[in-house]
Amino acid sequence: MQIGVSSVAELDNWEIFFSIPEIFPKLGDMVEFSRSTFWRCESPAEACRKTIAILRKARPELDPANALHTALFGDFVALFLHSLARLSLQIFMSYLQPSNRDDLAEALLLLLYGGRDSYELANQLRKLVPREKQNGVDEKELTPPEWDKFVQLTRHILEAPRQALFAPLLAREVAWGYLDGKDSIEFARLMAVEQPQSGKFCLLAAEYLGKAAKVPPEFAEKYSKLFLEIQSKK
Repeated sequence: MQIGVSSVAELDNWEIFFSIPEIFPKLGDMVEFSRSTFWRCESPAEACRKTIAILRKARPELDPANALHTALFGDFVALFLHSLARLSLQIFMSYLQPSNRDDLAEALLLLLYGGRDSYELANQLRKLVPREKQNGVDEKELTPPEWDKFVQLTRHILEAPRQALFAPLLAREVAWGYLDGKDSIEFARLMAVEQPQSGKFCLLAAEYLGKAAKVPPEFAEKYSKLFLEIQSKK
């Protein structure tokens, strides 16, 4: 079987991606973030927080039945993985492997919010602002959405941090397959063979980001199915 070229390597796909705001002006912030703002973030922690925030802000405009919208969600999965992989690498280089869940959670919080003093100040300010309860629970501590799932995903990544650095490439390759309508995953399957854990990280990240950003569940379901298919042997 002949393997086609990468979807990310197709110049036409870059033009399609950058033209999305012309078709869907309300999604312009997402494209601009992916194109420029993400790469100007001062730290992977800032990039991680903003990726979730931008996607959450855009969720009312996202339609899982639209291929371009599906590509955008997948591109944000790639951005999220890029920032989380770098964040996890900082933890790995400092701790090697945190001994338990609480140690990991604390290390993540301090990295995400710029140290203990910055976190405690932000947390105190947050408590001064009335907030809606999430799932019937008043979240008093400052954490990213779906915090337990975030910590669990990071634990998985710490088991193979070098492969996690490859996962964003795989996620974007799959996502950009929606831009031209070819929906081919053969090149992505070839990529996954080189880094076997990368597909699992992509799947878990898509599921986490879908819940954290509260986008329609069909987005994560589509990508979960694709990443499972990529990981399967033919």
